Amino acid sequence: MLLLTWAGMFFDATVPEPGWTGDLSKAYMLAKTSNQDAGRIAASVIGQKVIVMAVTVIDLLIGFSLLTWNYALHPTVLIFVTIVLILTTSFLLIAVYISTKPEATKRILNWLIRAISFLRRGHWNPHSFRAKAEDMLNKFHEGIRVLGSNPKSLVRPVIFAFIALLFLTWLTLEAYSPLKELRKKRQHTTH
Repeated sequence: MLLLTWAGMFFDATVPEPGWTGDLSKAYMLAKTSNQDAGRIAASVIGQKVIVMAVTVIDLLIGFSLLTWNYALHPTVLIFVTIVLILTTSFLLIAVYISTKPEATKRILNWLIRAISFLRRGHWNPHSFRAKAEDMLNKFHEGIRVLGSNPKSLVRPVIFAFIALLFLTWLTLEAYSPLKELRKKRQHTTH
């Protein structure tokens, strides 16, 4: 699992896209290397991603509140942070909606099949693809229902996501601390 996590982090770092590539590649590799069902693996990976996104939204709200409380920010900064917060929250809500509403994923699947059929114009038979995709989506939604049916089982992943966020914050502060020391030295030399 550690190898798959590192591979997922590699894809996150190399593919210019906001974090889903690594998770999807991790789910794909796990499905190929284990005898587990791909739909249930995807449900687990998407569930983890939703938890991390929810923690990120909470962090953004807290950080934005502290920032506006302690500093007089330029309106451009306020607008930028508000847009980021709205977009992140929107992506979270869309992920939750699509994950919990089978009819939404069915509509997306139908749209995808129509688009591919239009592009391939008779050179593609969508029936076997539709059957495989619907089977995987049914197992995905079953996996999401299992995750949601026992909220107590999600407590540990949420706690670990917050701990990871605290470590990331600490790492960021540590990374910028030499700059703070450099600024102090410059102030002492100019006085």
